[in-house]
Parts: sequence; C-alpha cells; structure tokens
Amino acid sequence: MLGNRVWATFTFFMLLELLSCSFDRQLVFNHRQSLADELRQESDAAMTLHLASVLLVHVHTQCMVHAPGRCVPQIVAFLQQYLPADQYSILLRSQGYCCNLFTHILQVLFDSHYAGQPALVDIPGMKRKILME
Repeated sequence: MLGNRVWATFTFFMLLELLSCSFDRQLVFNHRQSLADELRQESDAAMTLHLASVLLVHVHTQCMVHAPGRCVPQIVAFLQQYLPADQYSILLRSQGYCCNLFTHILQVLFDSHYAGQPALVDIPGMKRKILME
C-alpha cells in the first residue's frame, strides 16, 4: 500500500489519496461520478479542461485529486505518462485554445480601457476566430 502521496512541482501542490476501506471506495466512486456529471453539463472551455484533466488523473491513478484551475498545466503535464499520444495532444490543444481565448479577451479589455470605451467582448466571435487559426 502506498498510503498518502504528495506530488509537488514548483508552486504546485496536489494531494493524491489512496483509500482502501469500503466506505472510502464508495466516497471515491461518488467523487468520480460527480466529476463525470459536471463534465457532461459544462459548456465553458476552461472548466471543461479542468474537469477532464482531474477526472483523467482520478481514472489513471485511482486517487482523488483536489486542485485549483491554475494547476491545470501541471496536471496535463503529469498525464503525459499515462495517456496515449493522440489523447495527450487533444489535451494540449484544448489547453492552448483556452490560453488563446483568455489572451484575446484580455487584449480586448486592455485596448478598450485605454481607448476610453466600454468593453464589449464578443466571446462567441473570439472562439470562432481562435478555432480558425
């Protein structure tokens, strides 16, 4: 039995708990089901990537994971050893899409702030533009 493990890189800390008794197994199963349900209902790209990466860590390591959204790049890097190359490339593309979308939104907000205009962000239009790139 491995017990509790802490995996850390730079400023990222993620707690992986290996549980053994039947109640704990039920807790882990319920946690996995709730993550899967949230993932099915989510429409935001960044939240979808976060939930999918946490769920993939849970599936491949059999451990519950609690990590904030800012840790998604580290989680995706961690998953490289567990995922086939095609699935890993999908995660990387999704991560790049989320970063590009966030960068475009910040640029529009920054430009409108210094132009003295109210910020009108066309997020669906930005999503289409980024997908075309």
